[in-house]
Parts: sequence; structure tokens; C-alpha cells
Amino acid sequence: MIEPTMADDLNVLEHHLAPRNPNASATTRRYVRMSSGSEGSVMYRPTSRVRPGWQSTAIPGLAQREIMENVLGSRTTDVIKLYFSAVNPWFPIVDEALFWKLWHKDASLISSTLVCDIYAIAFAYWHSSDALRNTARPDMQFAWNQAVLALRDDCMAPSLTTVHAALLEMLGRPVYHATGNIITAGRTVSLAHSHGLHRNPTSWQISSAEKSLRIRVWWAVLIHDHWSSLSHGTPANIASGQYDVPIPEPGSFVADGASTRDQRAGAVFHQLCRLTAILGDILPVAYSLQADNQQEFKIIRRVESSLDTWEDALPDFLDLKASRDILRHDDEPSAASLWFYYLTLKLMLKRLTFRTTLRDKSQPQVIAKQYRFTELFDAATTIIEFVASLRSDDLRSFWLPYTTYLLASATTTLLRCTVESTEIEDKRRSAFTLIRLMRMLRTAREEYGWDLAELCVETCGQSIENVAGAYDAVTLPMTDIPPFTQVAPPNTVGHAQPAESDMPNGLDDNFWLDIGSPWAALWAGNVGP
Repeated sequence: MIEPTMADDLNVLEHHLAPRNPNASATTRRYVRMSSGSEGSVMYRPTSRVRPGWQSTAIPGLAQREIMENVLGSRTTDVIKLYFSAVNPWFPIVDEALFWKLWHKDASLISSTLVCDIYAIAFAYWHSSDALRNTARPDMQFAWNQAVLALRDDCMAPSLTTVHAALLEMLGRPVYHATGNIITAGRTVSLAHSHGLHRNPTSWQISSAEKSLRIRVWWAVLIHDHWSSLSHGTPANIASGQYDVPIPEPGSFVADGASTRDQRAGAVFHQLCRLTAILGDILPVAYSLQADNQQEFKIIRRVESSLDTWEDALPDFLDLKASRDILRHDDEPSAASLWFYYLTLKLMLKRLTFRTTLRDKSQPQVIAKQYRFTELFDAATTIIEFVASLRSDDLRSFWLPYTTYLLASATTTLLRCTVESTEIEDKRRSAFTLIRLMRMLRTAREEYGWDLAELCVETCGQSIENVAGAYDAVTLPMTDIPPFTQVAPPNTVGHAQPAESDMPNGLDDNFWLDIGSPWAALWAGNVGP
């Protein structure tokens, strides 16, 4: 794309200099105009997709696609159907009607890299397919390695389809290589910018279907960028004021006559986009290296208000306060993931408020610290209670891979609050909650193959057992709380202010130092907890 101020210069030159022929301007024949308007012109400079001197003539991803299709055999179509049933309704970045049209006309017309990623991502939902569950699932790590190789080759001659493939690759589960995903996220943002996906296409001279797809793809890029930032502890690549793409409305991409399930999946994607925009407003505070307490408090209050507005505008079937038994219809996948991301954002705000309060010397430290600590303790308890109440159908639904990091982070926060509270009953109650979480996650991992539980179990499991043993929580009765049953939301209870000296007998000072958390910096550098 042309840099905005240069686009203004080209507009002036094009207006004053006569074109050599009716189809090209003397000054702008090397540029392509997409739109003009009050928001500024959008112009492209045509450029070669291939690096000069690059001799490769192979179709990117073709070799990997052939390998995967040889492994799948006659199941290829069933795997693609599984993708469009289990993934695309919740993350709609592939035009299903166009895909099937090309598939039946000439499957080679579809990007091989994109097809590789569709195959690989569908493997995580293998056992939810009637046609596939009784057949052997190919090795998932092998499948993802093929998809990664395909994308690597595709990036040597990238196109807009490369962005689609990269977005699917970053959705990959299980998470095998976090560093690779971080790199892919940054590269994908740059490629999306170069294709002008960050600009509002509604006034462009393109079809309505293409406008809708560009809008959805941009918001998919934004979702990956912002939630990756929160999960991996890296600043976001996209700032709020650097795009003007409207949030996609379900009516623009959910087909007429679609099932109730697909309509609700479209609504969930719409709400996730809205929630991601709110997240983008608070990420600069989390990563700011120049502390300004008053300004941070203002931003936090504004974001809290935005979250309240977001919740109030939810449709009835997504009401967070309603029983999930009421919200469930037949065997429809749940929207538990959306609620989890909402609670994650609420917890992040309380953590930032607590950090800012500790730095603020303009108010009484003891009272302010106690109040903010109570809010943080309650927010952490709420999200852990929510996850502990998940049921098997919740686990089978669509989840972003970032869930695995966010869950470990939330558990770490509750562990810290448990250790630093001064009330023994609060400690025991919280330790009991953590034990119940760990039992549920282990069952989810072992019996339901829920890979998103892996990181939390591995990094927090031993620490939770240490805390539970110290507070005798491991001996509390569990018979009334089997895995995957819904429990009432935790009551908001007061927690006494934390004390650094409140370390119970038998609890090693280093019991939790093995826990890795992208929010660890929010605890660092503060006096007190």
C-alpha cells in the first residue's frame, strides 16, 4: 500500500497533470486506486510476489498436500466437512460456498497451503465427526509439521490466501511451538497491512462478498494479534487508531436459512470481535514502561465501562448470568469459550488496577491495597470456578489455542492470592477451588483429550498440591462435585489484605517458582504482593 501522505501527493499530481491515455495517468500509472473519500485515498503500488532471481517453480504446499491426502485417502472430503462444521462457523475466514464450488470444479484451484491447514486443524475435532470417529486419526504433530512447511514455502510468494492459511495455522491445537506462533503472528500482521486489510473496504469497487470476507479476515488477524499479546507477554502489533474496519455483523456472512447453530456461532464471532476491540484498549496499559497512575486509572475505568456495555448488549442466549441449561439447545456446542475470555479480561483489569494502586502514593496504602486485593481475589476465584464447572460438551466446542496460556495465568494469580491472604478460611476455600480445578483438568485431559488443560496441569499442578496440603484442602469432601457438573458462581466474599509474612508451616518459599506466566511482569517491581 501507498503511505497515506504520499497518496495525497499523488491525488494532487493526478488532478493537475494530463494523462497520456484514457486508461493511465502519467504520474499514477504505476499505482492502483482502491477508494477515495473523506477518510483518505487507498492506493496500491503493484509489486512482484516473487523475490527477483528466485527460480522455484513448485506450487507452494503442493507436496505437503499430496502427502496429507495420501494419508487420508477417501476421508479428505469428510475432514473438510468437519472443518466447516466445527471451526469455520466460529471463526469464519473461509468462504464455504466458494470453497466447495472450486473443490467440485477443480480442487487444484484452491491454495494447497490453505488445504493443508484445513486438514490439520480439523484433526483436533476428529472424534466429533460421525464419519471419522471410528477410524484412526493420523498423527497430529506430523500433520501440523506439513502445514508449517507449506506456509513457509507460501511466504516466499505471499498472497491474500497466505493470510488465511496463517490464521488457521495459529488456531492450531495442540500448541507445539509457541515461538513459531509468535513469529507467524507478527508476519501475518505485516502481510495483512500490505494488502490493505486494515482499511474499511465498504466503499471499494469490489463485490459485497469480497468486502465481507476482507472485514472478517482483518478481525481474525486482530483477534490473533491481541490475544497472542496477552498470552505470550509481547506487545501487540496493532494499535486501536491504526485501522478503520467495522466489526463484522452476522447478517453479512451467515447464510440465509442457516441453522440456529450456525447463526449463534456467527453471533459469538461478532461478540468476540467486540471483546477483542476492548482488549486492544487496555493492552497499552499492560505494556507501558512509563507509569502514569492517574492516566492508567482513567483508561481502566473506561475499559470497565466498555465491558459493562458489552455484557449488557449480549443476546439472551449469550447472557452470562443465565443458566447454561437454559442456553443449551439439543447438542449445540457451547459458547463457554467466549465467557472465559470475558472473565479473563475482567481479571486482567483487576490485576492492572492492583498494580497501579501499589504504585500510587496519593491515597492511603493499607485501605486501597486491601480493597483492590479483594477485587483481584474475587475475579481470580470467579474464573477458576467457571473453568472447574465446564462440562464435556463445553470442552468439545471451539476454543482459541491461547486458552491454554490464559488458564495457566489465571490459576497462577489465584495461587498467589491464596498464599498472600491473611484469612485461613479464605486460604482453605481457595485451595479447595484449585484442587477441584486440577481434578477437572486432569479428567478433561485424560478422558476427553482436552489439550488446553496440559500447560496448567504441568506448570501449576504440583504447586496446587503443595498449597492444598498446607491448608488441609485436599481432605475436603469431593463426592458432591463430580467433573463437568455446573456449580453456582462463587459468592463474592471479603478477603483480608495480604501479608508477606503469612507463609504457612510446611510450605516451601520456592514452591511456585516453576510457574511460567505472561502476566508475571504485573507482579514484578512492586512493594508488597
